[in-house]
Amino acid sequence: MWSLQEFSDEVIGGHMVHLGKYQGFLCIVTSVASRCSKTDINYTQLVDLHAPYACSTRFTDPGLPLQPVWRQQPGSNAEIRQLSADHNVTLDMFCKICVNGTMLTCCGSG
Repeated sequence: MWSLQEFSDEVIGGHMVHLGKYQGFLCIVTSVASRCSKTDINYTQLVDLHAPYACSTRFTDPGLPLQPVWRQQPGSNAEIRQLSADHNVTLDMFCKICVNGTMLTCCGSG
């Protein structure tokens, strides 16, 4: 068994982030999808949730693009980064993560 705070991965943009940095925060970990019937509204809601608390030192909502969740995250990390930019997402957006099995692993860069 592992805790979320033990997880480290690359954020889109190239640097590593250890989720332990969020210890003590109200942290809503958000699964995001780039090809889903509700992608646009969900990204808008994510930004709307984040915006009022962006300056808070006790709230964060990192995005975790999960694959293969119903094949809704088929794009590359570069495509996810562009989609995030198009929707004004400024929170930590991690590289695409594979969720098969008992561990989370990066699905690769791109």
